[in-house]
Amino acid sequence: MGFGGMGKTSLALKLLNDVAVEAKYGAYRYFIPCDIVCSAEPTVEALLQTMSKLMKLQLTDDAVTQLHTIFKPTILVLDNFETLWENSKDQYDVQRLLEQLDSVPQIMLIITMRGQVPPTDINWLELPHNGLLPLAESVSLNVFNAISGYNVDMEKVSELVGQLAGWPLAIMLIAHQAKTISPKVLVESWKKEKTLLLAKPRTQPH
Repeated sequence: MGFGGMGKTSLALKLLNDVAVEAKYGAYRYFIPCDIVCSAEPTVEALLQTMSKLMKLQLTDDAVTQLHTIFKPTILVLDNFETLWENSKDQYDVQRLLEQLDSVPQIMLIITMRGQVPPTDINWLELPHNGLLPLAESVSLNVFNAISGYNVDMEKVSELVGQLAGWPLAIMLIAHQAKTISPKVLVESWKKEKTLLLAKPRTQPH
């Protein structure tokens, strides 16, 4: 849980590729980006079709029933799940699918989604308990400096990073901008343009 750009997808991918997770689940690790799979058709059917293809299930109406025949430990990540959860015309069907997936003993179900309140009636373990939080200032500075390689005018760097309010995606993108644009210029640009700057590469001298 958390706002956009807080690192939910990155955390899920890191977990999927963790050495211990790979050792336990092997090839039975599945990642489904709901923002892509369900963007045109936010339905349970669209999600099940992708799941069936990835997990080599038969494309029939009882795809969920087939999941109960799985005998290998399996981990399934439904990324950006809010795309389906918030846009579906029948949220009851979506809730029922989650409950069915959660009932399969061999499946470890993980969802990432924006917001603060997960779907109900499932005993979720939230990491962390209250959702992903902004990065601490010291961590933000370390991340920014590691990416940008910038080590002068640290007062302006601190001011710039402070403007980004611990937002991981913004810190990463602005740090890349800082390779060719001075923090002083970026501070002024951020105050005027905010998130527009994240998608607007420029080249200016330090």
